[in-house]
Amino acid sequence: MRITNVTFKETYMDLKTYLATHDIGVRAFARICGVSAATIKRVRDSEVIPSRTTMKKIVNVTDGQVTVHDLMSVIHDETSAQSQQEPDTNSGR
Repeated sequence: MRITNVTFKETYMDLKTYLATHDIGVRAFARICGVSAATIKRVRDSEVIPSRTTMKKIVNVTDGQVTVHDLMSVIHDETSAQSQQEPDTNSGR
């Protein structure tokens, strides 16, 4: 199988940035996506990773400006932050 026409996005755009850039409120965006405003708020604030269905809706509504990778980056960001923390060397007093 040969894969062609693959493009890579050079910039990262999370949902918060997309909403701010396009001056769209959480409730309006949720209505367009067909999901609850609470879900969009939690995704925007990186509190949850959206379901596959919600991810597809967000990617479609944003015309791919927010990608699945952008939505999943919260995992990478949290993991990176945790791995960069130094171990507590004073815990064995």
